[in-house]
Amino acid sequence: MLTILILTSITLFSGVFYFINGVVRTYKMNAWQDKVGDTLPDTFKIELPIIHSSTWFCVRGSINDKYEEDFIIDTQANSLLKIETVKELKSYYWGRFPAVVRNFYGQKGKYPLNYFESFKIRDISFNKPLFSGISKTNALHGLIGNGVVGKNIIKQLYWKFSLDDEKMILFSKNDSTLLHKETKSFLKIESGLIKCKLFFPDILAQDDFLFDLGHEGAVMVDNNIFTQLSKVSSPKIYLINNRITLKNDTVFVFDNIDFEWNTIKISNCQIVYEPLTNRNLIGAELMNRFNFVLAYNKKMYNRLTDDLYIQPRKDFQDFKSEPYGPDFGFFLGKVENEFIIKGIEVEGLAHKAGIGIRDKIVSIDHGKFDLNDYKQLDLYLEDKETVILEIEKSGKHTGRHKEAKSPAETYFIELKL
Repeated sequence: MLTILILTSITLFSGVFYFINGVVRTYKMNAWQDKVGDTLPDTFKIELPIIHSSTWFCVRGSINDKYEEDFIIDTQANSLLKIETVKELKSYYWGRFPAVVRNFYGQKGKYPLNYFESFKIRDISFNKPLFSGISKTNALHGLIGNGVVGKNIIKQLYWKFSLDDEKMILFSKNDSTLLHKETKSFLKIESGLIKCKLFFPDILAQDDFLFDLGHEGAVMVDNNIFTQLSKVSSPKIYLINNRITLKNDTVFVFDNIDFEWNTIKISNCQIVYEPLTNRNLIGAELMNRFNFVLAYNKKMYNRLTDDLYIQPRKDFQDFKSEPYGPDFGFFLGKVENEFIIKGIEVEGLAHKAGIGIRDKIVSIDHGKFDLNDYKQLDLYLEDKETVILEIEKSGKHTGRHKEAKSPAETYFIELKL
């Protein structure tokens, strides 16, 4: 009995100690992060050429005045770097993130945090922001490019994305006059950087959405909205191989959906549902239709006022979401030194032809397409009506083609639109 009481006491004490230690470290981390903007001048305004694609917005930044790259802008993450980049640069170890973090794909981990002598955007210098180191076993590793500028940096100033003028304007949070000038004729969404409301007239449904500039898609919905949309529209279904779990994740894609954001009607938008994520998000692709301002403010009346300002672009009504996948119905990926089918559209051309997930791609169009440029495959296929794939079967697939007689046997499949 005494032994049980002692063990119980030790367990409780350990739990309390772990909790208190986590609270203390979180406080220290937040206190450090709150000083990131201390080196910014009281007033400033810089204009930069806007760097964006249909899926990302980026900003040119430099570390220690020598590592200069385009960093993805993510409003819902801490700043990130690949762990090998952190090791290559002269960094200082701050500690590990105080709590276990679950990434976008459900993986858990405590990320190491590092800082550098200098981090700048143009001639604006920040005070040693923390960067999380992302290892190769993390699903985010292949997605963060040269690195991510996260919320700990973004919230230190105002950001205007003027896509009509192809420029980005960064200016001081102390300059309310300039904020008023730069947002003239914009629609203000109070606390829009925390929560936005979208209304779907076809299903008479409205829900809250998180503004996430680090999400490459247009709009992602949770199971509730997905279930209702499925009653009025049939989604395409994709199976995407998860390189970490080696299992296939299912993705449902609705095309040409209309909805309303406050008073603005948006048409021909792509809506995605991923059961693994199951969240309502507004992403970077949707924001390509707008000029917008991120207005992170200080606490007012004991609440955050992280506002979003939006203004439809001049050619707003001409926008249509990019296709989720190529018309040929497959996605190409790379695992170690092999090129494989990493995803497939269920009942699409590739699937019906017997191509399966993780089948090895030996050549495309008899070598006319360089597999080392696999990230450019969509561009290569854009104007083609036929593509010839040389395939080596994986042994496990979702298609209908017979298994190859041996793992090394290859054969050609021609896909025609």
